[in-house]
Amino acid sequence: MAMAGMAACTAARADDFAPLTNAATLARFAPLPALGQPRAAAPFVQLDAMAANEFLYEGFDAAGTCIGECLLVDAETGIVALRAAGPLGRSAEWRVELPWLSQGGGALDSSIETWHGWFGLPNASRERVARDQFRLRYQRGAATPVDVVEPQHGLGDARVALGWQAGDAVMLRAMGSLPTGDADALLGGQGGGAVWADAALPLSGLWEGYLSGGAAYAVPGGALRDRQKRLIPFGGLGLRVALGQSLSLHAQLQVHGALYGDSDLKALSGIGAPLSLGGRWRFSRGFAVDLSVLEDPGVGVSPDFAVQLVLTGG
Repeated sequence: MAMAGMAACTAARADDFAPLTNAATLARFAPLPALGQPRAAAPFVQLDAMAANEFLYEGFDAAGTCIGECLLVDAETGIVALRAAGPLGRSAEWRVELPWLSQGGGALDSSIETWHGWFGLPNASRERVARDQFRLRYQRGAATPVDVVEPQHGLGDARVALGWQAGDAVMLRAMGSLPTGDADALLGGQGGGAVWADAALPLSGLWEGYLSGGAAYAVPGGALRDRQKRLIPFGGLGLRVALGQSLSLHAQLQVHGALYGDSDLKALSGIGAPLSLGGRWRFSRGFAVDLSVLEDPGVGVSPDFAVQLVLTGG
């Protein structure tokens, strides 16, 4: 009876994984979608709040002098996204997303250094600069196309998506990204789109999962448009285990290709792989809350630490 109750609860919400994308400042031009919904969604409204801390320090010598090409990203970003979804007939769905971003110095630097020390994780040269400051700077030779020191606030890029059920456990999707963000402030500002497939893994018992893959097309824009890549492949894997009728734990990994070309910096030319670990609590019928911690296994392409809280109702 308990197993049947858990199965019914799971089936009631197909959109069960917390949304995961690369929240890095330099990734905002790329229309990378959240993955992991292998079935058409029942109607829902979702509020997603994230605090993401980034630190990148590449291309400097021991004295802090730029050597040819260098990048400094020292920022903390609060992201609040409102999402909604609903059916279109019996086998299709629509989704919309509107994000708001607030980027500044933050206050998590000390806690993150302690976290990295506990688990033996790389500290990415954080000790080289003062804590809790805000700076976005990219220099190549004598040119400095990006040098932002004032906190930034505003809309990110809105997104609209459609999905089609291609089988009991496979969903085909297409998404368009609207340039509603400010490109000069690195809040978005470029258009583009993505196509992908979400497929449920053939698991049984208390386990569920998904495998996703597709490609995004970005319209270059902003100060780094001459280095931004247009076509970006991506994929994702997620697993969830139920611990009872109302509680589950999940792990997700999203991987995407390099976002920039013609650069020796890992943060620009490396492969992104944000990792999410967390849990979901269904506190009443149709309502759930997810709490996740996000890390960057690759150190440099996605935020090295973030915490995410997602409230879903429908």
